[in-house]
Amino acid sequence: MPAFLVHSDSETVHSCCYKTTISGSIWETISVPGEGRQTVYPRALSCSDTVKRTVTCSCRFIYADDICCALQAETFFEIECTLTADLAHLAKYCQLWCQKPSTSKTVTNVFHLQNNRSRCELNVHMNGQRLKHDPYPMYLGVTLDRTLSYREHLPRSAAKLKSRNNLFAKLAGTSWGASTTTLRTSALAVCYSVAEHCYPAWARSSYTYLIDTQLHSAVRLISGCLQPTQLSCLPALSNLAPPSLCRKAATNNMLQIIEAHPNWPVYADIFEHPPPRLASRRSVLSDMTSVDTIMQWREDWSSASVVSHTIVTDSTIRQPGFDSPWSYMVCDEPFSHRSRPM
Repeated sequence: MPAFLVHSDSETVHSCCYKTTISGSIWETISVPGEGRQTVYPRALSCSDTVKRTVTCSCRFIYADDICCALQAETFFEIECTLTADLAHLAKYCQLWCQKPSTSKTVTNVFHLQNNRSRCELNVHMNGQRLKHDPYPMYLGVTLDRTLSYREHLPRSAAKLKSRNNLFAKLAGTSWGASTTTLRTSALAVCYSVAEHCYPAWARSSYTYLIDTQLHSAVRLISGCLQPTQLSCLPALSNLAPPSLCRKAATNNMLQIIEAHPNWPVYADIFEHPPPRLASRRSVLSDMTSVDTIMQWREDWSSASVVSHTIVTDSTIRQPGFDSPWSYMVCDEPFSHRSRPM
């Protein structure tokens, strides 16, 4: 079933006159603290309120001045007809409020798994102009592709992380470098902030190893470990949770926020979803169990195949020698590849 997405940017036309009278007034009840009474005030419709109340057949997602219309149907023709009509409603709304939709920035795309129709483009019009097809649209900083595998977004993020790791390596000199605490804080601010952007969206992608590789490089700079060091040792030595657990924690946090707001439209998509049809898609619905990051981290460390892993009793705390100065000493097992002592 092909799914459709329209991304639109609205450009406000500056004018000295705006309409403020709205038919069918909306009233807002405000409680006055300490006085035990309520006062009713008229409230004007905002941009998001008016767009949400616009009669359309597609779902609408609004963030600032970005408006996305999404529709799921069985045929491309049905998608084209429905969304052309919906965009006509939105164009009429923009004209009413002295706004001009940017047809040059508005793009279309289709998400489906039919490889024989991978080059098909939608014929959708807005204000008499055919909208451009973008095979890799970007929304909220995430590059989308036809199969939603994020094979375009994650390599770009990995390249950005690699350039930041090169700058981060300047702080990790063997004789004059910063302390481990400073390196850890810098890594969280410079590298992890990029890697954690929209974690729940692409956490189950098959290309997450690209991000993990760059994060492992940053963790090696923090801990002073070289390439032969086992990956299982890096989180314990740097006092940073493994990337897989971070992604799982971010997804659980998002699901808890959605569950606490049943009035949100996304609530029905998550907790009242239809039965899944494709097991290979690995959507967020496939694993909604909550996981304690600390406990899971300890269990993974206890079962890790690391030589003499019993030396570290708790992998979630800072190990002895975490803030030791840099040196060329080499320790005994299990971390013989560290460039500084424990």
